[in-house]
Amino acid sequence: MVQLVQLSKILIAAIVAFAAANIDDLLVLLLFFADRRFRSWEVVAGQYFGVSAVIGLCLAGAAAASYLPAMVIRALGVVPIVVGIHRMVTKPKHEESEKLPGGAANWTNVFAIGRYLVCWLQ
Repeated sequence: MVQLVQLSKILIAAIVAFAAANIDDLLVLLLFFADRRFRSWEVVAGQYFGVSAVIGLCLAGAAAASYLPAMVIRALGVVPIVVGIHRMVTKPKHEESEKLPGGAANWTNVFAIGRYLVCWLQ
């Protein structure tokens, strides 16, 4: 009985964590669906492309990490902080935000959505 209670707590925590991690992705997808420059199939295909790319990158990283010592893996946690500080310091003030391409329906839109979602999920 105690194991069932612990399992239900873990399951509820997993559901809440999944919902919290993906709610921003759902909002971004809603914005893509609302934009008339993109057709529905482009948004769906871009979502699948983006998620597949993230999963592939995670698998490649896990495979590479299996060959590294534990101390090096811990030290790699500093890399995103250093990259973020570097981008914050070197970003020009006049740079506009990146705009997605518009126009005719083609695979360029699919890859643009996928690329945006991959960057967003990172």
